[in-house]
Amino acid sequence: MLKEFKKRVIGQDHIFNTVCSYIKIGEAGLAPDNEPRGAFLFLGPTGTGKTETAKVMADLLAVPLIRFDMSEYSNPTKWLNDFAFKLEGKEKGIILLDEIEKGAKEIMDYFLQILSEAKITVDRKERNVRNFYIIMTSNIGSKNLLDQNFKEMKFTVEIRVRGYFRPEFLGRFHRNCILCFKPFDYDTITEIAHLKVRQEIKRLETHGYSLTYSETIIPKLVFYVSLDRDLGARPLVQAIQEIFPAALLDSGKKSGRFDVRNGHIALL
Repeated sequence: MLKEFKKRVIGQDHIFNTVCSYIKIGEAGLAPDNEPRGAFLFLGPTGTGKTETAKVMADLLAVPLIRFDMSEYSNPTKWLNDFAFKLEGKEKGIILLDEIEKGAKEIMDYFLQILSEAKITVDRKERNVRNFYIIMTSNIGSKNLLDQNFKEMKFTVEIRVRGYFRPEFLGRFHRNCILCFKPFDYDTITEIAHLKVRQEIKRLETHGYSLTYSETIIPKLVFYVSLDRDLGARPLVQAIQEIFPAALLDSGKKSGRFDVRNGHIALL
């Protein structure tokens, strides 16, 4: 499992050693009886793999990913009702709360019970999350820190997080389950570009195409990351998803190699 994490989410190896250790404990049924199988708070810049890690985890464990975009939940009651609805009929899974800080602060009060008792009561009905993993992501404190080294950035983020979240909330997480993702350097972005190009080609080939790519396109793609470093690898992924299908359709071909022609990526 550790190898698969490292292959599918680039540049965050320090995260997966901890995550895999807790997954082993959880899957063996050895997590504390009054807690979910695992609970993690993922910190760090946008576009560094926090949400992708949750997706890979759900895929590897073959369980549903139950995702909440917390920016949609200014009303805590709405979140609680949606939480109960989305868990209905599910015995296990990954509960992902993206950008937890954007939801109503009262929602964190619910997690004082959920993280310490693995259950919560909604409409007089008890919802048990003993067999679930809970992942929260947050970008708090990570903006405008990309020029710091990782150790300095991590320290700054953790200070800002402690200033935002209540101690009793942070205290519900095991100490080493509050994890900070690294911003990407050039080599890591290059590796991610290769990974995402291969994934996009594989996706396009399910539509009956036969495709390869030249390494000359990689620096061209990496350039998109430099346009807004605060977004991490997200502009790179979006560029690949836009450029490759367009180049494929413009060529009118069923097979070929993606390469640079006249300064643009094209299918030759």
